[in-house]
Amino acid sequence: MLLAWAALLTLNTIVLIALGGDGLEVFLLGGAAAGVVVLAALMAVRRDGEAPEASPAAVLAALAVTGLVLGTELGLWLVLISLGVLALAGFRLLREGVRW
Repeated sequence: MLLAWAALLTLNTIVLIALGGDGLEVFLLGGAAAGVVVLAALMAVRRDGEAPEASPAAVLAALAVTGLVLGTELGLWLVLISLGVLALAGFRLLREGVRW
């Protein structure tokens, strides 16, 4: 799952470079992608070799928050869709018994 997040950050970095982003933003986003890859590698060499399971609702909530952040640049349509997805993920997390 972390590698998928790193791939998304890398894709966003490539898009930022293609759109002519400043050097600082490119380095910050690329550095975040590299940091997630390092974190994934560290988790892969854990003593038990197992990565913790993530709740599908938690992953959906993380994607919704990403959509909210991207929506500030891409438009209100993405913000509204992401808010709906975040609400659905929140209800699912409440159903699973996760306390905020």
